[in-house]
Amino acid sequence: RTVSFRDIHIAKVTTNTETEYAAETPSKLARAITGKISDEFETEKIYSDDSVEDVNMSYKGTSVELEVNSLAPQDKSQVFGHLYEKGFLIKTKDDKAPELALGWRAKKLNGKYEFKWLYCGRFGQGFEDNYETEGETKTTQTATLKGDFYARQMDGRYECSVDESNLLTEHTEAAAAIKDWFSKVQEKPDKKWQQLKQRKDQLSSATKNIRCRRRCPRWHICAIWKCATALWTQKRNGRCTQDSSSWI
Repeated sequence: RTVSFRDIHIAKVTTNTETEYAAETPSKLARAITGKISDEFETEKIYSDDSVEDVNMSYKGTSVELEVNSLAPQDKSQVFGHLYEKGFLIKTKDDKAPELALGWRAKKLNGKYEFKWLYCGRFGQGFEDNYETEGETKTTQTATLKGDFYARQMDGRYECSVDESNLLTEHTEAAAAIKDWFSKVQEKPDKKWQQLKQRKDQLSSATKNIRCRRRCPRWHICAIWKCATALWTQKRNGRCTQDSSSWI
């Protein structure tokens, strides 16, 4: 059983497409009090021969309700898309909550933690700031925010979690991840994906100071994947694998 809820972090999602997902460095939101995280599924029973043949289940989304001690103006700006400038928090009817990743951890009775990240969502269901006049005894108030989270486009994943209580000796990558869980939005290590990312980083570094005119009449620094591949090969081998008239 869990006995705590703490360390709420958010990270702005910068890319969420069918080919790529990326988020900024996470930052701590506010001090956690309670959290209600509900995965919602839609089920459809398929009948044949006067009985249930199968059940079709599909993920609809995850509803999130957080109670925190309070939200600072800069937190409200990050979460709801309001303008915070020179100490002023400005709200307009056109403000749009940005797409965020949400992370936290919860301690269990055995002293170990469960760590989680939700990949994509928005706190667009509203925000409650509670107030009460001061009487003979002071009653402290809290803030509540609600949001909807969903699967990312790239691979349909919507959550990544690690339960420290159930880690085995061979789970070295998960054990390493929870040591610095909030340094980034965590991913389950995937060799194929890591190789592609490493290759892309290598190409980006190799083409930093090389320019091309292939598909780029303005002679910009090459930022096209196919061009970068040829340029990297050219730099490594001293020759170009593409039409030589396209490169300088």
